Amino acid sequence: MNDILILGFALIALIGLSLLSLLAFLKLPILPVGLFFLLFAADILTDNNLPNLQAGSFSISILDAFSILTVVYNLISILLKKTKFNRTTLLLLMLGVLLGISLVRGMSLFGTELAVSYFRSYFHFYATVFSVLPLQATPNVLKLFFKWYGWTAWVLVGLIIFRWLMVAIGAYQNTDWVAPGGLMMRVIFAQPTFFLLQAAIFAWVFENRSKYMPWQKFMPYTIIPIVILLQHRTVWVILGFTLFSIFLFSRRMRPLLLLIILVSSIFATGAMLILWDTPLITSLAGSAQNLRNFEWRIAGWLALLSPDRFMNSWDYFIGQPFGTGYERYLFGSSHAIEYTPHNFYMQTFLNIGGVGLFFLIAIYLNTFGSLIRRIRHTQNLAFTLIIISHLLFFMTYNPNYEQGLLLGLAILTANNKNYS
Repeated sequence: MNDILILGFALIALIGLSLLSLLAFLKLPILPVGLFFLLFAADILTDNNLPNLQAGSFSISILDAFSILTVVYNLISILLKKTKFNRTTLLLLMLGVLLGISLVRGMSLFGTELAVSYFRSYFHFYATVFSVLPLQATPNVLKLFFKWYGWTAWVLVGLIIFRWLMVAIGAYQNTDWVAPGGLMMRVIFAQPTFFLLQAAIFAWVFENRSKYMPWQKFMPYTIIPIVILLQHRTVWVILGFTLFSIFLFSRRMRPLLLLIILVSSIFATGAMLILWDTPLITSLAGSAQNLRNFEWRIAGWLALLSPDRFMNSWDYFIGQPFGTGYERYLFGSSHAIEYTPHNFYMQTFLNIGGVGLFFLIAIYLNTFGSLIRRIRHTQNLAFTLIIISHLLFFMTYNPNYEQGLLLGLAILTANNKNYS
């Protein structure tokens, strides 16, 4: 009896807290965005070990609960007409419907725990996109957004330097935070490295608006060497393509771009002369020349598209139920590989089908088209580069939830005709 009473009081308290949170979000629409930045920073600092509420074999993290609140808040905002309902909003809602269908199918076939575990990453990304849409892309909102973004980036820089120092003096107790492959310089994964690169992109584009991000002038010169040393080749490619895009789209920024390339080249040449034939240079060269991972990924994609993985024709249109997994056997091996396909387009097709992939690409192309038509404006240039970076990153990785904040703000910027 006491347990039932405690559970009842806990449920009432949870409902009350949820209602208070929804009221706070409606009163202060920027609040969910700030909380997502805070959760991302905490997630990185705790090595993706945010507190969980355990209920039997099923667990609910703070991020799960906050994502649910955010989606409910945004549905209320749409009903109250606080969020603009347009073509992109409709596409996002249709994408959400497909995610829900795949989740329900997965729960009926594989059970709630397994289906939800595959659904989580999509849901978190989806929730962060929606968390931004009730905002107005005013100068004050942008300043606050990029202030939070900048401080989060600097926290990440500090963490990277701290971990490198720990590696250098051999003071670490475990290597859980070192990415697979045993590369001791790679102390964070590709997703937060990508987040850092985007901070440098914003710092470049907003060069004349130095109050947008903390210590903004130092960001490119600090972050770019760090991104190179972290040895994530996909992020290297995005860096190169971003520099090319800036040169192509912005005549105003070409002198700054050439200066950055010159300074970086001098720095790189000096570092090469000092560190030649050391483990660091050997590691960088190995990362640049190793194509074995790409061969494995191609083989994995072909295996995942095998017709015998699709139960019926509906799987091609609306996807395989969440929980199906990504198990495949490569090059005659008897050992199953079960991790994600390392291609978000492929992963989306498998989980929510060709229709879902169409909606995802349509959201990005619609946003990109609106931005590039007014690319002479600073914000439009910045978010055009962000959309391009997303489309490239998705070729080898799925997005982490913080990228939803940038997609959401890109959509707001694309729909806002009033500022430059």
